[in-house]
Amino acid sequence: MIQATVKGFERFPEVDADIEKLVLEALDYATLQAAVAAQGSSHLRLDIEIDPATPTLDGYTAGLRSTRRAKDGSRLAVYYDKGTLGQHRGELKGRRHQTWQVTRKGTTYTAHRHAIDPDEGIPAEGFFAAARRVGKKVLLARIDRGI
Repeated sequence: MIQATVKGFERFPEVDADIEKLVLEALDYATLQAAVAAQGSSHLRLDIEIDPATPTLDGYTAGLRSTRRAKDGSRLAVYYDKGTLGQHRGELKGRRHQTWQVTRKGTTYTAHRHAIDPDEGIPAEGFFAAARRVGKKVLLARIDRGI
């Protein structure tokens, strides 16, 4: 008969704390690199604000946003990231009707949608998608290097 005794110590709290520290540092670094990538791939000065890693119910979240505004207060980064009019590369909010009824000051008329020239509008730059790709790549590489 062969017997073996293995004495183990539960070190899960220490390991969890080390992993948590590693993930927070990696997430903050990845967010910084994503901001650099977004600004680098945009011709517009974005005035990027970085949100540090904060705990959520199922992990951590971090992000970045552009604080650059137009004269009317609208966010400029959205227009240059997705494009406008014929250059738009995002999803439409709903179905585009060719005609619709409009009532103004008691008068009802039928409005018609005009054709959009494909060269009209701001071309999509996609700098937030580039930032997302870089951030994810840097985050995974940093975590792999730390483990």
